[in-house]
Amino acid sequence: MSQNIVNISARSLNNKVRKDGYVAISLYIRKGKEQKSYPTGLKTLPQHFSNEKGEFTGPKGDVIKLNAKLRQKIAEIDAIVMEFDESIQDFSLSYLIDKLNNPKLTYFKEFADRALQKEGKRVAYKTWLYNRERLNAIHKLFPELKLTEINVQLLQEIKSIFEIKGLKKSTLNRTYAVLNKYVRIAKAERLIKKNPFDEFKIGADNKTDIEYLTQHEIDLMEKNLSQYNSRQYSTAIHFLHSCYTGLRGVDSRQFDPDEHVKDGFLRMTQAKTGLKVNLPLNDKAKKLHAEITKVNLKVKVHRISTDLKEIIQICGIHKHITFNCARHSFAINSLIKGVPLEVVSEWMGHTNISTTQIYAKVVDSLSSDEMKKWNVSKNDWLSVGFENENGQYKIKMLIDGNEVYLPKQFEGLEEAKGYVVKYLADFIA
Repeated sequence: MSQNIVNISARSLNNKVRKDGYVAISLYIRKGKEQKSYPTGLKTLPQHFSNEKGEFTGPKGDVIKLNAKLRQKIAEIDAIVMEFDESIQDFSLSYLIDKLNNPKLTYFKEFADRALQKEGKRVAYKTWLYNRERLNAIHKLFPELKLTEINVQLLQEIKSIFEIKGLKKSTLNRTYAVLNKYVRIAKAERLIKKNPFDEFKIGADNKTDIEYLTQHEIDLMEKNLSQYNSRQYSTAIHFLHSCYTGLRGVDSRQFDPDEHVKDGFLRMTQAKTGLKVNLPLNDKAKKLHAEITKVNLKVKVHRISTDLKEIIQICGIHKHITFNCARHSFAINSLIKGVPLEVVSEWMGHTNISTTQIYAKVVDSLSSDEMKKWNVSKNDWLSVGFENENGQYKIKMLIDGNEVYLPKQFEGLEEAKGYVVKYLADFIA
């Protein structure tokens, strides 16, 4: 049963008689304990309107026409209420009055729900669910957000809220991406004049935390191929091939060496962008082609993620990776090996080099971290401890009598210990 039950009554404002002797007719809208008045734009003499019946009683020549106009106003409200019933769960009367005063004024929640309905089966169901979940998260933060109120200031406010709540930067960036998608649709439908994301760079200052595998970790994964079961093996083969080629999962499923390898080049059209990729194949990628033809990459993403989680545990790698990490690994390791940014951008099939520059920032960050090693010596590291802060573990070190915390945090104690063993053992006295 609908919770949007609205009662409407028409009244003349007899206590506000105008200089010409006429009074205005307003509609009083009640929803639960909330009540608002809405001017109809109609007027008459006080004796020509019955507040008891809520209708015009005169003058004789105009009464039929005036009552028809009044019923039309009420019908407009009923139509909007029915529209709200189909698109959102609840609304305030202020919401309703805004819509009456400006029919083109659309609230973001209402618009987003309609856009989701239109998408239907045009997008993967998992993507559709995720988009809906992110849009609902925005709605919870701003329940009556109007499309016209989505501006750079609001985007900054969303960022502040995410930081206060301690949510991951990757979650913020994905939320921005979903919001940007539907704002672009609204602009295309001329519901708004400009897209604030044109002036706001998503993740401009926070995309150096991309998860990837180093060349050593990739070699370790390949070395352990014989240790995987058949389920893990098929995922590992395709993941490793992507580490050497940068192929997305969707393209890896379609990749056929006989069809897409010509004259030592990988030549295929990317499913996501429609762009053609011409990539000179390295020897490591070529060695995997015989196995690629024997095993298929799973369709279900969560099954691939499960395989990868088990694979990195076998390899002793303490990272959380997805299949897309292979693509990140290819780009970052190519840049580390000295491949020019423009070449990597071409290999990746990026439509804009600014996308590739995200990986360059990671490499720059790595260079800075490596240079910091000059500031310490083995004898400086006197002890290492671990501290639990709200379920996140930090590594605490004593350097020359001063307590220092590594900025990196870990999900569990074993992960923190693994990091120490792998990266800090040489510095611990």
